[in-house]
Amino acid sequence: MPVAWEGPIWAYADWCDSLLEDVLFRIASPLVRDRIFTQPNERALLTFIKERKFGAACVDDWRKTQGSLLARAREPLLPTCASLGHKPFIVGENATLADAALYGLFAMLKRADAGLLDAFDPLLKSWMERLEAVAEQCAQRR
Repeated sequence: MPVAWEGPIWAYADWCDSLLEDVLFRIASPLVRDRIFTQPNERALLTFIKERKFGAACVDDWRKTQGSLLARAREPLLPTCASLGHKPFIVGENATLADAALYGLFAMLKRADAGLLDAFDPLLKSWMERLEAVAEQCAQRR
């Protein structure tokens, strides 16, 4: 993490892990329940856990409101996309914690339904590919 950018990078990672994650996990949860937790007992447990925190029928409500949740997620990502239009990673030429924080959320969406990525600016998809290539290069060095 470049020392000169440490504060903004941590702030971005914290934003991802709080405000952005809140809306993205609501988008992913119904799909995760239906596609990954396929056994009735698994689905019931996931639903129970979410409903304890967010209220009865929350997962079904998130499914019904997916379009508005996607809009809520896209808007705060506009500055990130604007930056990615000018540089390969969120804070510059190299991947940082900011990239890792955002990547984790988009990996969750991709796992839930890879088609969800098409609901976002295409710059985010190409950014994910760049970040995955960097991760692969790092893994090969080990």
